[in-house]
Amino acid sequence: VRAKLSESGSLEAEAERAERFYESAPETCGVRMDRNYVFFQNGAESILLRPWDVAWAYQSTTQHRTNGIPSGKTYAAVLRTMDGKQYTLGMSESQVQTLLGAMETALPGTVLGYSDELAGLYRNNRDFFSQRWEEKAPGCTARK
Repeated sequence: VRAKLSESGSLEAEAERAERFYESAPETCGVRMDRNYVFFQNGAESILLRPWDVAWAYQSTTQHRTNGIPSGKTYAAVLRTMDGKQYTLGMSESQVQTLLGAMETALPGTVLGYSDELAGLYRNNRDFFSQRWEEKAPGCTARK
């Protein structure tokens, strides 16, 4: 966490607070989160976000087929951020549901669940997601 903050040129005090976060925040399905930060690995990359950077999260289910015959499903938690990035975290279906449940408590402004309407809002009106964060966590800096 300290290395990630030093990459972005953050102040030493912020790095110390982030390090305390890493040591104290419980990990849920590979994601650490509290009121200050959200941290996870995306492949070899360490991702450190502010909670209000996470606009939307939902489960993705992919049906696999072999010669047209269903051969299994894979699941992932998809996190969409205010700046338009997407992180796909592969895990079991129960882990995705556990993570989304934990996010409901730890990240109250994050919109959870998928719908075509939410996809359209994310594409065309991210202010909707910022406003939700500001309603749920007054004083956050969701708007940049």
